[in-house]
Amino acid sequence: MNSLNRKFRQQGISHQRGSAQQILVLFVIALALVAMVMAVFGYKIGHKQGLRKGVSLQTVQAQDGSEDPLQGMTVNEAKLKQQLDSAVKERDISLSNLETLREQNEELTTKNLQLAQVNELFKKKLAKDGGIPLEILGSEILALPDNTYEYRFDVAMIASSGSTMNMAPKMTLLNATSMVQIPLKPAIYEIKDVERIRGRFVMPKDFVPKQIKLEINAGGERVEQLYNWQVGEVVAQREDKGVSERPVGAGE
Repeated sequence: MNSLNRKFRQQGISHQRGSAQQILVLFVIALALVAMVMAVFGYKIGHKQGLRKGVSLQTVQAQDGSEDPLQGMTVNEAKLKQQLDSAVKERDISLSNLETLREQNEELTTKNLQLAQVNELFKKKLAKDGGIPLEILGSEILALPDNTYEYRFDVAMIASSGSTMNMAPKMTLLNATSMVQIPLKPAIYEIKDVERIRGRFVMPKDFVPKQIKLEINAGGERVEQLYNWQVGEVVAQREDKGVSERPVGAGE
């Protein structure tokens, strides 16, 4: 019996020693795996930090002018840097153009003021010399789409008093058998030197004019002019910008 008990105890001790050795081996393997994971993780962190420090150092060197500013950057960073440089250049060009336009506008404004001053001087001189009688300077009829026509008349007058006068124009279309008066808007103009009568009308259905009569009344004076109806081809307008205020005969 005693020998059997000693045998069982020796087997138990051997079994415990075997289990302890297995646990120790597993613990060592676990430590090795943890060490490997930490080493890989540490390498990645160190590599990223090294890259960041390298980029920072190269950026500082580029600012000192010793390196290419795009060297050491990633592809996205280099593209963003180039886009920023292009945007800055475009901004500088726009600012320069804006300054040039401002200077040109100021120059044109100054010249217009100077011309207006000279024009006012001549008008006063002409008024003192008796003024300029009522006169039609030019006339024009322009054909537009949809049987529409644009009329343009330039009228001049300077009263001896130098004051502004009311002017009432009247336009009539004529053929061999009938006439059609075209209502003008506005019906009354104010004239002090040169006034431009502009507007549009739709030709009455089945009416074919042969002549156009323009009658002007202003400051007790009256002028009447008769024109043959001569209109060119219809003008195709891509964008309707309204009636032209340019002098008749000056072109578009």
